This record gives sequence, structure tokens and C-alpha cells, in this order.
Amino acid sequence: MSLAKLKSRFSVEKAHKIQLQLSKRIVFEDKLPRKIRYIAGVDVAYTDDLSIGAVAVLDYRNLNLVETQTATCKTTFPYIPTLLSFRELPSTVLCIRKLKTQPDLFLVDGQGFAHPYRCGFASHLGIV
Repeated sequence: MSLAKLKSRFSVEKAHKIQLQLSKRIVFEDKLPRKIRYIAGVDVAYTDDLSIGAVAVLDYRNLNLVETQTATCKTTFPYIPTLLSFRELPSTVLCIRKLKTQPDLFLVDGQGFAHPYRCGFASHLGIV
């Protein structure tokens, strides 16, 4: 999707305001279980106009692969610096919802609170 088409429906300024509002919902205390059992890594790849989200769940004790899921959807948001979460969340959330194993924590290739608008992809995913 082109930036021109996006601007007719959605403003970058509005997205930045949303990020600042969402940042107020970030929890800064350790809520991890005493014993971590499952860890998951997520990432998104792109081809043409598709976003392909992937999640891999590992057993923390031995790092054996427990489960993987993928999800593909149409890319509806262009690449705009500082707004990566709006581009990557749809396919990421779709593949996470398919998981049968509930991870104790997620490893994310993205910013959290150390983001210009205080809510990068890692924090945004944690909130939703």
C-alpha cells in the first residue's frame, strides 16, 4: 500500500498519538512465573503484498522445539520508520492465536519502551 493511500485513511501523527497512549499501559514490573517453561520467538517476513508471521515455541529447559505456527495476511500498512508495529502486528497476532502451547515469554526483534513514541513493536505486542 502506498503512503498516499494510507494518508487518506490514517495519519502518521494519529498513529504516533496512539503509540503514546498505549505506552501508558506498559507494565514495568516483573510478571514472569517463577519457573519459565516455554519461550517463543516471533518475526515477520514480506513478499509482494503479503506479510508472513512466524512463531516458534521452545522448551526453556532443553531448547527443544515444541511448536511452530505461521500466518499469512495481506500487508495493509507500508514501512514507515517508528510505525513498524502497525505493519507487523496483524500477521504476528494471527500466528500467536494459533498456538496450542502458552509461552511464558516472547522474544521479539523490535523496540519496546526505548522507542521515539514509547511503544515499539515489542511493547505493542505485549499490550495486545
